[in-house]
Amino acid sequence: MKKVSRMKDQKNILFFAIVVALVVTACKPDGNDPGYVYMPDMDYSSAYETFSSVKNDETDFTDSISAREVIPGTIPFGSLDGNVGARSNESIRRSSVYTHYYDDPFASNGQYAQIEGSNRENSRDLINPLPYTEDVLELGEEVYELNCLMCHGEKGEGNGWIYNPDGPYSAMPANYYSVFYEMESEDVSLGNHITDGIAFHSITYGKGKMGAHNWLSPEERWAVIHYIRDLGEALIPTDAAFYEKTRVQLAEVAGSMSDEAQEDAMKESHEDDNHDAVEHQEEHDHAMN
Repeated sequence: MKKVSRMKDQKNILFFAIVVALVVTACKPDGNDPGYVYMPDMDYSSAYETFSSVKNDETDFTDSISAREVIPGTIPFGSLDGNVGARSNESIRRSSVYTHYYDDPFASNGQYAQIEGSNRENSRDLINPLPYTEDVLELGEEVYELNCLMCHGEKGEGNGWIYNPDGPYSAMPANYYSVFYEMESEDVSLGNHITDGIAFHSITYGKGKMGAHNWLSPEERWAVIHYIRDLGEALIPTDAAFYEKTRVQLAEVAGSMSDEAQEDAMKESHEDDNHDAVEHQEEHDHAMN
């Protein structure tokens, strides 16, 4: 009798276990339900899906549109207001090459439409909008010391502490006399010096080994251009050795030019540099006063 009772109990236990197993396996959640999550943190974003319909009683929006219009006064990337930049240059403002992606006729921070092979030259006529003042020079010096000094050196001679002819940085950065006051073209009849606009473009997009510095505000870029021009002018040689070196260089470049033509070209270039230096020194003295 006891044996029969024990067998019934085992059958009941087995039956109960089978029922529990069936119930547990049948009570699984829907496949799209992850179940309970402990401390979800950022697992679930509260941001709206793009172009989704929004119905939220806690907002003032009644049109159910999640993609709102931009706030009045918002400035697209690559554009600025009319207070900073070269917008006063109407000839550039009207030029189609400065049409921005947002139909901005001229993007004063240099982010104009990309036209292959012409961007740098298109910037040649840009005019530095910042006045040559002591405050601007102080800002330019601060920007220079933080971003340029390590390569171009304290005086702009291209001998910053990062330069090492026997190390990984063996390419000597250009000094600012060469950048602004030596001829950019081998054709001595052109006399194409680096302009403020080209310098602005080079700072914005980079040039040669130098990477882009477009994290600087346009005001900072224009200010540092004033400052490095001062450094370049301080490096202008005026002695006889420079005169002779320039004459030899012009003779090598010109080649087919007559001696008289070479001499005239050299004198004109030398006089232009001295004239520019005198004019800038007068501006500097006036600004300091």
